[in-house]
Amino acid sequence: MTLRVRDGIAFRTALAISSLALLAGLFSIVLLGSKAYERTNEEIRSRLGNLVDTVAMTTAAACFVEDQGLAGEVAAGLLSNSVVQGVVIRTDRGILAQRSRSGRIDSLEDLRRRGISRHIYSPFSTTTEIGEIIVDPSPGELLRLNRAELFFIGGALLLQMMAVIGASLFGAFRWIVQPIKGMSDELHRMSLDDHETLEIPPGHEQTEIGRLADDINALIGQLARTRKDAEKASRAKGEFLATMSHEIRTPINAVVGLSHLALKTGLDPRQRDYVEKISQSGDHLLAMVNDVLDFAKIEAGKLELEQADFSLPALVRKLGAIAGTRASEKGLALVIDIAPDIPEHLNGDSVRLGQILLNYINNAVKFTASGSVTLRARLESCATGRCRIRFEVIDTGIGLRPDQMERLFQSFAQADASTTRQYGGTGLGLAICKQLAELMHGEVGVDSVAGAGSTFWASVELGVGEAAPEAPPEAAGTVDCRGLRVLLAEDNPINQQIARELLEEAGLQVSVADNGADAVDLAARGIFDCVLMDVRMPEMDGIEATRRIRALPGLAALPIIAMTANAQQEDREQCLAAGMNDFIAKPIDPTQFLHLVAAWLKPAGAAPTAPLGAPKPSAASGGLIDHAMLARISRNDPQRLARLVGVFLQSTSDGIVQIGRALAAGDRDALVQLGHRYKSSTRSVGIQRLGDLMEALEHAAQAGDADRLQAVGGEISAVWQLVEREMAGLAGSSAPAETAAQGLAGNS
Repeated sequence: MTLRVRDGIAFRTALAISSLALLAGLFSIVLLGSKAYERTNEEIRSRLGNLVDTVAMTTAAACFVEDQGLAGEVAAGLLSNSVVQGVVIRTDRGILAQRSRSGRIDSLEDLRRRGISRHIYSPFSTTTEIGEIIVDPSPGELLRLNRAELFFIGGALLLQMMAVIGASLFGAFRWIVQPIKGMSDELHRMSLDDHETLEIPPGHEQTEIGRLADDINALIGQLARTRKDAEKASRAKGEFLATMSHEIRTPINAVVGLSHLALKTGLDPRQRDYVEKISQSGDHLLAMVNDVLDFAKIEAGKLELEQADFSLPALVRKLGAIAGTRASEKGLALVIDIAPDIPEHLNGDSVRLGQILLNYINNAVKFTASGSVTLRARLESCATGRCRIRFEVIDTGIGLRPDQMERLFQSFAQADASTTRQYGGTGLGLAICKQLAELMHGEVGVDSVAGAGSTFWASVELGVGEAAPEAPPEAAGTVDCRGLRVLLAEDNPINQQIARELLEEAGLQVSVADNGADAVDLAARGIFDCVLMDVRMPEMDGIEATRRIRALPGLAALPIIAMTANAQQEDREQCLAAGMNDFIAKPIDPTQFLHLVAAWLKPAGAAPTAPLGAPKPSAASGGLIDHAMLARISRNDPQRLARLVGVFLQSTSDGIVQIGRALAAGDRDALVQLGHRYKSSTRSVGIQRLGDLMEALEHAAQAGDADRLQAVGGEISAVWQLVEREMAGLAGSSAPAETAAQGLAGNS
């Protein structure tokens, strides 16, 4: 925050002191001015009285004989004095003489009120009054004298005010403003630089300012301790969630996986009924665990939405396929009503949007005994590449009372306590929907009438996306992967059994490692087409094992898929950063599991189709190139794709040559720059693995790790040969150049 001058304490203090001094000065000028006026007026009256006294005898003679000429001479003589404005001499019989500088004589009453009046007595008797002389003072002389007096008073007061303001400001700034401003600046620096304590201004150790600094330091210490405690609690909470996720998902994996395998064996009807119910209960338990973990992540502020293009019709078809089976089992019609003016391709988090809608649909199916469930979408607004869409799920179920609707969308809340026993549920689903919609800059709500069904709605904001190629759905069983070898690294015996039997059932050859160290040893001694790597294992975890396998000669492009019960986003990012190609959370869904494994294998025939949303692998590159991203960037235009790939090959090939030269010369600065430059360009066209290696090159050069630099250089060489060959094919080249990669390999 930038402080303006008028907002500062210095300016405000100066303004307050100056205003007070100005008001005090004005009050003093008014008071002293009025006193000066009275004093000047009295002085002039005194001077007029003295003048009259000097001409009293002459005026008495003129009045006694009523000599107008003599009276006129007396009046003219008085008028020659600067303090006299007018003179009137009169007797009982009338006015003997009158003179005025303005030529106009006011009434006698006005003259008496403004000036002075003297009675004239007979020269022969001091008790016989024979006339009167009235002298009117000069207003100009009065103004001149008052002006001089006021100038003197004003000048003195101005000097006094300046002295007072200067002394006050000096004292205020020296003892109040400067220390407080210094502490304010220091606090601001502390907020930026994380200083530990605030220094007490010199000379203020025993003052209120010193005590303020002490209190601030105490508060800083308390806040620092509170922050450390909060960070520690947050780390502990995150570790607890990860541990809880792992510990709960591991037995759920056994329930789901073994029940799936059991249903494929020869069971009598009673046994099949039992196992099916076990499987359904496992799915229900997994859904509740996911709700709890999602809610915990939302509460901790760790849930972030992805921004990616997706097809709304494809999402709706997927939701219909998931919910349609259960709706059919209850005899309900599942109706889809999507307005035609909604853009087909949107940008946002399709997974979280699907989570909201699927929760609504599942609730509608749960609470509806007969009739239908309708998923409706309407466009509310669309401008500047952003659309606001209202999704509604309408059912013909039991409905809700007003008091029940008030409790919805709250954590751990049910419309009625009896619904928990009758229908099940944690009461978290709708609360999570509300939080997810708000993250999408939207809102949620419900309209319902008891006994007449409900309408749950969510209004969210999404971007307008671009069309992307959509992989056709294909079951894993249609891909011939028989005879291919898979290394399964898993320490849990039950999980070993489930994964091994699923893989062997698909015709794959499986080798099992009980920990990461065994997995590295087997990978070094054997030839495998894919590795399934558990993340948490004794002796060596899956992260370290993956790094070591990647460092082995010829295994830089070996597909490695993470299998972990830690299903949080940061766990996925950690796996990918370690060099893994993909991620599957436990408990594994058998169909999705086999489909994902098949997508990363390289059977003798055509390459398998990647699951929807996953990078499409290539037989040459081992799944290093994200063809879906390339298609989005080129907008499915072959000529544009060819130009894009051509430019990428040329620029990156030059970069590979420069990396080889820098490795040979030991130029770490150049390697830092080259790694930083090409990690972004390779990732931007969907070659994540090469981007990760460029980032590893950058970090190794910064750390000065010569051995790591050579190892990463070798990996870049191996990966680039695969990528260059595949990308050259996309660009239409019949013989991809390998000079750059070979040069790098020679230098490394």
